[in-house]
Amino acid sequence: MQNFDWVVLVVYFIGMIGIVLLNRKARTMSDFAVGSRQIPGSIIFATLSATFIGPGYSMGLANKAGEIGYIWLMIFFAFSLQTLLVGYFVAPKLRQFNKAYTLGDVMGYRYGKLVKIISGVLSVALSAGFVGVIAKASGDIISSITGLPFLWAVVLSTVIVIVYSTFGGIKTVIITDVIQFIVLAISVPLILVFMSFDVGLTELVSQVPEKMNSMSGHFPPIVLFGLFLSFLLGETLIPPYANRALMASDQQQAKKGFISTGLFSISWFFICASIGVLGATQFPNTDNIYLSVMNTYLPVGLLGLAIAALISIVMSSQDSILNAASV
Repeated sequence: MQNFDWVVLVVYFIGMIGIVLLNRKARTMSDFAVGSRQIPGSIIFATLSATFIGPGYSMGLANKAGEIGYIWLMIFFAFSLQTLLVGYFVAPKLRQFNKAYTLGDVMGYRYGKLVKIISGVLSVALSAGFVGVIAKASGDIISSITGLPFLWAVVLSTVIVIVYSTFGGIKTVIITDVIQFIVLAISVPLILVFMSFDVGLTELVSQVPEKMNSMSGHFPPIVLFGLFLSFLLGETLIPPYANRALMASDQQQAKKGFISTGLFSISWFFICASIGVLGATQFPNTDNIYLSVMNTYLPVGLLGLAIAALISIVMSSQDSILNAASV
């Protein structure tokens, strides 16, 4: 990283902190949990997209695709299908529960207090596990970029997210998510664009081994089916996703937000998988194809923005999960 990259990175996070401090503090449970149910579909789309784009659904996909090929893209498309199905059939019905703050509340209204408590306990346990995994990922990323010790990197990133998530509730999470989504949507595709310009898209494609295009990835059929099923059902209606439906201004906006996210995820997964597959032709022996491509091909300034986006990937998932767990 050059000095200007550090300037871009620091300015970005100072700006984020300033936005959080200027935002009105959450004063009611409705404000903190569901943003007073005033969120339009376009914002649901941005915050839901920023939430699902964690380290695994970006850098993780790129690295997996770089190892085995586009079969991982087909597996990740199961998540896209899941989100579209939830948008069409489930999210509008969730929004009908005008007094629910969590998925546990919905279960309670339908099936009684015991089921509500069980759902709440499971939600907190699941969210705690996600936060732990994401905290480790943030430590790995920040430590590798800045040279900070791993433990300090974990503490720093997690404390920042806790502070702004606590101060403003879900509205602050949404504001930061929207900004982070914009940065992600701009910077990550640019990694692929600059690599293609530098090496040449035709040259990159010609170097991709035929095995990378295999639609089985050399997985046994039962393993392939299991992976697809896991991505189809594994994250359906986890707490932060369900909360996005509950905070929508009406049923149509909930539907619109989820369907838009499902469609966007298709293009996002294609870009990340392509970074991995094409990047593997240039960096066959690297431990992290995504970081190698980013550091090599992005110009000064944009590299700083891409690193900010990489850290934002972690923060945008962690803040939503922490908010859902606390509610």
